[in-house]
Amino acid sequence: MSYTDPTFRNYAPVAAANYAALRPLYPEKVINTIIEVHKSTGGQMETLLDVGCGPGTATLSLAPFFQHAFGADPGESMIERARQHPPQTANGEETKFVVCAAEDLMSISDIQVGTVDLITAGTAAHWFQLPTFYACAAKILRPGGTIALWCTGSLYCHPHSTPNAARVQEVYSRLTQEILGPYELPRNKLYRNLYENLELPWTIQDMDPSTQGAMEAFDKSNFKRVEFNKAGQVEPNEGFVLGMTSSLDMLQQGLGTGSGVARWREAHKDQLEKGEVEDCAAYIIRMLKQAMAEGPGGKERDWIEGGTPIVSADHCSTFHDSGGFVEHGSNIPGRDQFYIRIEIQSRCISVNESTHETNMTLESTLRICRSNLLRGTINISGSKNASLPILAATLLNIGENILENVPQIRDTAQMCFILQYLGAHIYRPDDSLHIETSCVGPRTIPESLAGTLRGSILFLGPLLARYGHAQIAFPGGCAIGARPIDQHIKGLQALGAEVSWNGNMVEAKAPSGLRSGEVRFDVPTVTGTANILMAATRIEGTTVIYNAAREPEIVDLAVVLSRMGAIIEGAGTYCITISGRSSLYPILHRLMADRIECGTYMVAGALFGIPLTILGGVPTHQTMLREKLEEFGARIVIKGETMVVYRATNPGPVTIETAPYPGIPTDLQAPLMTLVVTAAGVSTITENMFENRFAHALELNRMGAQIRLDGNSAIITGVSMLSGTTVVASDLRGGAALVLAGLFANGCTRIKNAELVDRGYEKIEEKLKGSSAKIWRETRDDAGSSEHKC
Repeated sequence: MSYTDPTFRNYAPVAAANYAALRPLYPEKVINTIIEVHKSTGGQMETLLDVGCGPGTATLSLAPFFQHAFGADPGESMIERARQHPPQTANGEETKFVVCAAEDLMSISDIQVGTVDLITAGTAAHWFQLPTFYACAAKILRPGGTIALWCTGSLYCHPHSTPNAARVQEVYSRLTQEILGPYELPRNKLYRNLYENLELPWTIQDMDPSTQGAMEAFDKSNFKRVEFNKAGQVEPNEGFVLGMTSSLDMLQQGLGTGSGVARWREAHKDQLEKGEVEDCAAYIIRMLKQAMAEGPGGKERDWIEGGTPIVSADHCSTFHDSGGFVEHGSNIPGRDQFYIRIEIQSRCISVNESTHETNMTLESTLRICRSNLLRGTINISGSKNASLPILAATLLNIGENILENVPQIRDTAQMCFILQYLGAHIYRPDDSLHIETSCVGPRTIPESLAGTLRGSILFLGPLLARYGHAQIAFPGGCAIGARPIDQHIKGLQALGAEVSWNGNMVEAKAPSGLRSGEVRFDVPTVTGTANILMAATRIEGTTVIYNAAREPEIVDLAVVLSRMGAIIEGAGTYCITISGRSSLYPILHRLMADRIECGTYMVAGALFGIPLTILGGVPTHQTMLREKLEEFGARIVIKGETMVVYRATNPGPVTIETAPYPGIPTDLQAPLMTLVVTAAGVSTITENMFENRFAHALELNRMGAQIRLDGNSAIITGVSMLSGTTVVASDLRGGAALVLAGLFANGCTRIKNAELVDRGYEKIEEKLKGSSAKIWRETRDDAGSSEHKC
């Protein structure tokens, strides 16, 4: 880039890292367009030079097509960032990144006259001194060489899926025109206008005589322009060419990577520090929230779908001899050059490093009135714990995967955000989820994404298997005790991975690829088994996992991986054998039913059912729970996949211990605690899986329960009634336990942090309302209203 904009040249290392994390990869359609046109003009696939490469965003997608690849950028921090994970070329050579401006390409020692086949610049050419750049490009290009330039334009929301889309688009336009307009340099407007006025070799005025010959070498007659989603136009059931859905918190941080926002903040630095003005990005997010809230279904929306238009495929010819540019332009035929302008219709996927789990949706409260009799039918959603590894497994193949019965819950939404951040295209035209993984790249998954859920660790195995490298922040999730990943690391090391820690980041490398082998877990681990199972699927040869987890969710994952092309035996037992292959196929799969959601509603039926009918669950997954509920006094009738649960009329005390499948799952311990609180006598619950999973007991005691904790056991003396009050959900399953307690308690119960329940239960209040429960949700905006008072 030239001296005309120092914003990126002077980026600090942390800013360069944010830029790398927050900017989306370019879509496969754009990359393929460049490569196809380059080949169509006789271009060779030997050497690539990506100019203004930044942290290597475009280089990552282009380098694998060539034998040698170079990236050049004037920003030292950008190049330092790019060098941390250089993409490999077709022959396994690492891309070389150099600090160099677009106007000084001849200074790159490894590049000689007439040796480069393709020169690219993604959303960068508007900063170049173009006459000098064109002259340099003409010298170093090989006969048949190509120049490809493209840019992103202004932001657009999806016109069909965005609530109050016209008003939302007005907010975007105000950002561009009114707020940032005065702080943008003239060259910012070049990409805002989709390079309509970008200087082309034949439009340059008052050119230096030393570069005139180079400009004459470009043939205007072969110039053409291809556009994608111009002015934000998109069909109702289609996504953008480069499409990502972003949470508003993540979008705010992504806006901050733009040079216009950087200059606005610099101009208002003192006022921002004194709190006299609102940050421009924060203001826009607030306006977007207000605009969407005015449209149907927009009040609870904390995410947005949108993007920016693409222009593609501008083609012209050059004339050079094999020795490169002839200064006075002898017009010797022999080189066709492709000049491409691409305006990319993309959604900004951005990361807020301070994002926490509750930022995914509005803070909410559930208000519950006593509803001790439930009659109706509840349909069980797709499995949360099966969906998370299967979503991660889509990274193992290249193409469009279709998943049915995916629950619309917070954890699956967050997994989709991570997939989109990695470059996947995701859309849901109906009840199925379509995931296109062709454009995925091995990006570092930051704490702002990984820290929101435990399932983020499931990307470690697939990324390592596909790219030979994976780096991810330590996973988050509910605060229920230590959840180490040592077994994951041990398993990957057994398959040849080199694993290291850098602060809270775990990095795994396999430069020569993973190798088949034997993995012996010290203890069964569900996510550990899933990670190794996925990694082994892409390794040619036979891998055996000993002491594997036996959960049904592992069996469902094995079904998916088998459909991709692997041969898997023993899933559901302690020993799994995998015969992998280097390339896998996209799949169509319907997820299993959620056995934890099913179990929770079975507990509700044992408490209140007159009867409660549960559809879509798998009765064989609930054998141990069914026996315990019948011991409690409930009656359960099973007809196929239908379970009819009648409440216990004379409930008695029981002893419960959590255990791996087929035992009582730890995820049902909290709902079962609410159950035994209502039984006369003394019950005992022993938690064998996690050491800190009794936080809900303290909240139940605040409602009148009598629970005493003793190490990993809870001793519960039954009471005849609980009293409604305000309680706080500390985790997903504890929140579900409080919901059941609220239905049992006299008066009104308010459960704060109810958004935690949404991590694993799809539309819990709607399902319970359908069975006569009195339950409502209050968001942060309406929690103070008088509506729905008990």
